[in-house]
Formats: sequence, C-alpha cells, structure tokens
Amino acid sequence: MSTELQDSTQAEAERVKEIASLGRLVQAGRLSIEDISARKREEVRSYISGNRVTPQRFHAQQNAELRKYFSERSAQGFQSYRATQKDHDYIFGTILDRVGAGDKPAVKPMLREYGERQGYAPEWAERVAAKRQPKRMAKSLKAQQHHPVIQDLKEGHMLTQTHQSALKNATYSGLAELLFSGSQITREKRAMQARMDALEARLAAAEADVARANARLDAKDAGLDWKEKARAIIAAEPCISKREVARRVGMHESTVRKYLSGLH
Repeated sequence: MSTELQDSTQAEAERVKEIASLGRLVQAGRLSIEDISARKREEVRSYISGNRVTPQRFHAQQNAELRKYFSERSAQGFQSYRATQKDHDYIFGTILDRVGAGDKPAVKPMLREYGERQGYAPEWAERVAAKRQPKRMAKSLKAQQHHPVIQDLKEGHMLTQTHQSALKNATYSGLAELLFSGSQITREKRAMQARMDALEARLAAAEADVARANARLDAKDAGLDWKEKARAIIAAEPCISKREVARRVGMHESTVRKYLSGLH
C-alpha cells in the first residue's frame, strides 16, 4: 500500500473516532451540538441518530477502498504481487505434506511452479517468497491443526506459543525451515525413546537371566537339584504359579512347565 493511502486511511480512522467521541459527549449532556463546528455537526447528528460508522462498517469501507486502489493500479499496468488466502492455504499445505514425507521443501521452485499454474507474473514467486503474512499464516495454521506434522510437533512439545508466533511471522522459506527442523527433532526424540525402551527391555531380560543363573548356583551349592526344589515348592504351595516356581528355582518358565507336566 502506498504512503498516501496509508495516511488517508489513518486520517479517516482518526476522524471516525473524533465524531464518535463528540457524539457521546452530546448524548451525555456534557456538550451542546451547537458548540460543534458546522463541518462536523451533521456527522455528529448522524452518529447520534444511529447512522454512525461502526467498526465493522469502517473496516468494510477500508477493504472496499483497498480493492478499488489495487483495481485502479492494475488498470494502469501495475502488477500486484500478493498471495490470496487460497494461495496461502495451498502453499502451507504443500510445505506440510513435504515435511511429513521427510523432505525439506525447496520453497522458491515450488512457488514458481504454483505461480505458473495460476498464470501469475514471473516475478510473483520472488516477491511473495520475501513477504510475511501473519494473519494468513494464523488462519492456515488453525485449519491444518489436525495435519500429522502439526500433531507430531504438538506431541513433541514443539508447538508452544513461542513456536506458533515464529511460524506466523515467518516467510515461506522460514516456515519450511521451522517445520522441517521441528519435525526432525521430534523424530529424533521418538527414535531415541525407542532405543531407550529396547535397551531397558534387554537389561530386564539380562537381569532375569542372571537371577536364574544365581538361583541355579545357589541350589547347586546347597546340594539341591532344581527339579527336587521345584517338587518341594509345589508340595508346600499347591496353588503357586509355574512362573513363580521357575523364578525360585532359577529356570526358564517353559522348562519348569514341561518338567511339571510330566509328573502327572
């Protein structure tokens, strides 16, 4: 947007606030309508009568002026290098899908390819790649909250308010970098946890083997055969489980079960 248009929009917003303020003072009896300059008097009367400019109407007027501004520039041969919400949603989704496949998105070639398909000017991709669009980013992020990559980041505690703020204020290249690095960190953490779980399982199995070996050695040192010890345990505790018998005699459960089944 040009500086002139920005100044005009800001001045209009200030004027709307001033009229509203004067109208409220008149309604409260703190100011007479006749004390207001003739230029503003009719606008204040309109405000008081209910025909005031509401925030919604003001923003609608702003948007209409912007559309008119860009339409006029387009008619004069000026190119508008913008990504619509539809463009942005597609680009955002494509980046997510490529990150989900384990690839780091090459953003500029992707933008050029998309721009060509849409019939945009050749410069569109370069111009759009350099822009930040926090409002559109926020809408796309909300719409894609159930995407596997987003879910992964949430589960990996990689989507805090700080992370979301960084995503919303990033360019497309920055967005791709943040999503890809966050996804890689989450995958590495998951793989590390899987390795730790496997090591813990192996350690538990090794500890069980050591316990059985020690039990066999203890039985041998006491002059007892494990089979004799198993029979003695069963005789003393008829309801004991085969697993517990195996643990006590230091043998594998399947070996103990096979032996005990042969006694009947």
